[in-house]
Amino acid sequence: GNETWKVERCVMLKRTTTMRGAGKMPSNVGIGKAAGNGGNKRTAMFATAAARQSRFQHATQLSRDVQLSFLRACLPELGIEYNSAMREFVKASVKAYQSGHTPTTLTARLQMDWKTGDVELDDMFASRPLSREEIDMRTAWLELVYTTVMVSGRPLGSLVPDSLTSDCAEPLAPVRLAEQPLSTSMTAFVAMVQDFAARGYDYTRLRLEQALQGTRENLEAAKFSQALRLVFITLDVTGQQAQTLAG
Repeated sequence: GNETWKVERCVMLKRTTTMRGAGKMPSNVGIGKAAGNGGNKRTAMFATAAARQSRFQHATQLSRDVQLSFLRACLPELGIEYNSAMREFVKASVKAYQSGHTPTTLTARLQMDWKTGDVELDDMFASRPLSREEIDMRTAWLELVYTTVMVSGRPLGSLVPDSLTSDCAEPLAPVRLAEQPLSTSMTAFVAMVQDFAARGYDYTRLRLEQALQGTRENLEAAKFSQALRLVFITLDVTGQQAQTLAG
């Protein structure tokens, strides 16, 4: 109910009203004409530079989508319905997964460029960056979505554009997650939720049953509820995508 998401949001971000700053996306690199062998080399060089720039912009947009949806989910004063905001975060995270980015690479990119592309939010956080605790929470959310995708084993396909898989020093792959270590406890949690979902449970029913056991303090219960919600939404989003791919 309403009280539950209010408590969940309270453990996410500290409120702020300070307004400053804004940023710009990088511009495209053009490919010029050239003649002869030297010209061909220059053309190839510019093509490679353009591909890298395109890849950079693609990754930047992915990280901005993740950051924007995370902040929207955490700030009720923005007026965005909680479940809808969480769903947007899940969709952005799944897209990043399909594009070959790990939670580690996304977090590193967001440390270098934290902007969302939303002028109001960028102004707000220019003078009040995320705390270490908030960054850790965003990373935990990403890892939870990724773990759910991997545990569910649903085929989602790749979202890496062809232009980004060639002429790159480190070509993107549809998720290099065979090398991504998974938390044993997180994997067990996701497997548990997936098992309940397969038996017909939804978020509300499972949360209620867990709450009735009364074994968690308020803060712990809010974090559990938050994680539960993320897993159920991820299962729903990936289930719909898998059905679309299956035709």
